[in-house]
Amino acid sequence: TCEPLVDNVPAGCVDVTTMVFVLSAIAPDKMPAAIRNVSSVMRPGPEAGRVLVRDYAAGDLAQERFAAKDGQRLSDNFYVRGDGTRAYYFTPSSLKGLFCD
Repeated sequence: TCEPLVDNVPAGCVDVTTMVFVLSAIAPDKMPAAIRNVSSVMRPGPEAGRVLVRDYAAGDLAQERFAAKDGQRLSDNFYVRGDGTRAYYFTPSSLKGLFCD
């Protein structure tokens, strides 16, 4: 989230980016910066590049299991696993909001 992608990838040259369980592992307050970083290398204009996201959805069974355990909830929809990795559970509106800001 902190290293500019444009240091290694030319701005505006990426057609498709996949983010598979990437955003959920980032602290919610750092997600907008990560999205801005990715967007800095995406192709602009009418044929703009696309970002494909696969991540956790709010209300799924894994989130319910976290909710049942003490000490794993960091904030709303944001949890920490036993191994220290994080998991954020997105609502459709929260995910859309990240890309519309």
